[in-house]
Parts: sequence; structure tokens; C-alpha cells
Amino acid sequence: MSSLALVVKYMYKEVTNPTLHHSNFTELVEDVDHDVFKCTFSHEHDKYIEFLKSLDKQY
Repeated sequence: MSSLALVVKYMYKEVTNPTLHHSNFTELVEDVDHDVFKCTFSHEHDKYIEFLKSLDKQY
């Protein structure tokens, strides 16, 4: 599975699971980053995570 697909998969999982609580968008992105890294043990997804973090800084 591509790194973008994994980011989307874990983002969807984090957003739709009612037992997972995030106080802000940055915490959500960090959880997704951690989940994808645990799955792949590589940093190929970092460019997508940085893009998501930049969205939080813009608004």
C-alpha cells in the first residue's frame, strides 16, 4: 500500500472512531504519523504529514 493511502486510511480511522479523542488537529496528525510509522517503519509518508501540519498553521 502506498504511503498516501496509509495516511488516508489512518486519518479516516482516527476521525471516525469515537473512542479516540483529540484536543486539536495537530494531535490528530501526530497520531496518524505514529500509526503509519508503526505500520511501515519508514519515513516515506513524512511529506504528507508535513502538508497536513502546514494546513493547521495556515488557519
